[in-house]
Amino acid sequence: KTITSSKNLFQIIDQFEPDLLLLDFLLINDNGGEICFELKNDFQTAELPIIMISGYCNLNEMHSIYVCDAYLAKPFGLDELMEVIESNLFISQIDMILLPNIPNIAFLNTSNILRGLI
Repeated sequence: KTITSSKNLFQIIDQFEPDLLLLDFLLINDNGGEICFELKNDFQTAELPIIMISGYCNLNEMHSIYVCDAYLAKPFGLDELMEVIESNLFISQIDMILLPNIPNIAFLNTSNILRGLI
C-alpha cells in the first residue's frame, strides 16, 4: 500500500498490517526520520522493520537518532532494494519466532545481532 501523507499513519498500519515500511526521509510537510522515531517508540509498531530512503546521506544520523532498521541512499538499484527488503523481512521473521519463546524479556530485538551475521 502506498500513502502520500503521514496523516492517520498509525490507523493505516493497524488496518493494513504491513510486514515492512519503506519511508522517505524528506516528505512534504513531514520528516520521515521523526515518523520513524515515533513508530519505533510506539509499543504496537516498534518491531515493524523500517527502511529509510533518501538522498540525504548521513547514515549515522539515520541509525542513531531515528532508529531505522536499514537505510538506502538514493539513487539505488532494484537489486539493492530487494536485498535490503529480504534481509529485513528475514530478521523480522526470526524475531517473531524467538520473542514468544523467551520468558521475562521484554523488547528483545535480535535485529541488531542478526544484522552483523547477514
